[in-house]
Amino acid sequence: QATPADEQGRNRFIHPDFHLYEYGLYVEYWGRDDPEYVESRRFKEQIYERLAAQRSVRVLHLETGDIENDLFMRKVQEAFNFNI
Repeated sequence: QATPADEQGRNRFIHPDFHLYEYGLYVEYWGRDDPEYVESRRFKEQIYERLAAQRSVRVLHLETGDIENDLFMRKVQEAFNFNI
């Protein structure tokens, strides 16, 4: 399998914050907003979209507001398609 390349043709490796093997779920916490981080986030989101379409990869995207506004559990429930 080829390593994903960015718009400049550079090979890039993605490393999720967490991978819950038992549940087949990747977890990404998007906690910053500086330009370099945002560019990296966009690249990762594109890769995850492609993996979701090709391999049914599931990714739980969390942001600071999800935790501050108590939306975390709702997102987990949606990711797993069940109610807690």
